[in-house]
Amino acid sequence: NAFEITLRNVSVDKALLEQRLLAVKEQGFPNYFGEQRLGRDDGNVKSALALFNGEFRCKSFQRSMYYSAARSYLFNRYLSERVAEQTWNKAIAGDKFNLDGSNALFGPEPITDEIIQRVAQHDIHPVGPLLGDGETGLADAALAHQQSVEIEAQVLLDGLRKARVETAFRPLRADAKSLNWQFDNDLCRLHFELRSGSFATAFIRELVNLSHAADS
Repeated sequence: NAFEITLRNVSVDKALLEQRLLAVKEQGFPNYFGEQRLGRDDGNVKSALALFNGEFRCKSFQRSMYYSAARSYLFNRYLSERVAEQTWNKAIAGDKFNLDGSNALFGPEPITDEIIQRVAQHDIHPVGPLLGDGETGLADAALAHQQSVEIEAQVLLDGLRKARVETAFRPLRADAKSLNWQFDNDLCRLHFELRSGSFATAFIRELVNLSHAADS
């Protein structure tokens, strides 16, 4: 997915913004789900919680939206723990990994120098769980983060399992490929490519505080 986005009324120091852009270009950014999935003020997540508690009814074709919001919320919570730990772009014990540019998964396996190097080179990415019905297979430190999220949001997890929503995985890191930018007074024009499923707003929020944002 190719994006061309213009940031208007940019009031941050341009040298600082360029420093952030260079950091994202080198390191990637946390692969959060955006507001489009979760709903404004997590509205879709709140509806999912009400649905699972029997306090809300909807047509069957609408349920998938709330199931997806619930899984996305749980993933974001897992990723937030890894961001706080500063391991969203590093391998930890018990991780599974995604081969860049594909859906291939492997692990867990010992964190060798080769694994560390491949993660650093963006050849592979640690993944987080899209929780649902079925075991994730994560272990050790990665599993401990998963269990922390599960304890915090047991109702959502139970609802997803009851609905037989299958467990899956999503890379914790996203890369803004072919990233370049131009400044023009208070405008900043960004050009970049994202892997399908990653959110442009998650990338932009690594750079600046937004008053309004839209994704496509």
